Amino acid sequence: QGEIPLAVEELVVYPDKSRSVVSFMGQQMYDIRDGQTGWKPSQMGGVEAKTEKDIMKEDRERGRDFIWVLQHADDPSLDAVFVGPGKADGVEVHIVAILDDKSEEIARFAFGAENHQVVSISYWGETFIGDGMVTDHVNSMMTASGLTLPKAVQKELNGQTFGKVDVTEVTINPEVPENAFAKPE
Repeated sequence: QGEIPLAVEELVVYPDKSRSVVSFMGQQMYDIRDGQTGWKPSQMGGVEAKTEKDIMKEDRERGRDFIWVLQHADDPSLDAVFVGPGKADGVEVHIVAILDDKSEEIARFAFGAENHQVVSISYWGETFIGDGMVTDHVNSMMTASGLTLPKAVQKELNGQTFGKVDVTEVTINPEVPENAFAKPE
């Protein structure tokens, strides 16, 4: 039906605090996590408390965030398994699966065989258009405070594009406002 541009501002304090504000047609939708509590958009407008199931789902999804994965390389509840060589987006890659403490796959990371940068991340997931195999294709990278991070990502569900992410700015270790993870008013 065409593209719908959304502006998203996100603040992440690892390991378990995040604030995402999506601006759409003059409205703002909040998704906030402060450890074991949080708030999500309500169907009635505003926000409602996240459930225990929401928190557990987000904890699992962190295993798809390569900054979090690299920070937790020594975490005994995670395992990185070399799957083998392959091709992703026309590039020779090395594929690594991230497994949880039950040996269930969280995600597969495809790293460029030559430059070792993330080419794609794939996982079984839930999206606003349905469930299935999600692949995040990293189309370009950027550097922020010495870290190489994805700048442009194309998102696919079962091989069909459903979104694009274009990062305009990344600030590493910014000053975090005192009430950043409080329930929005």
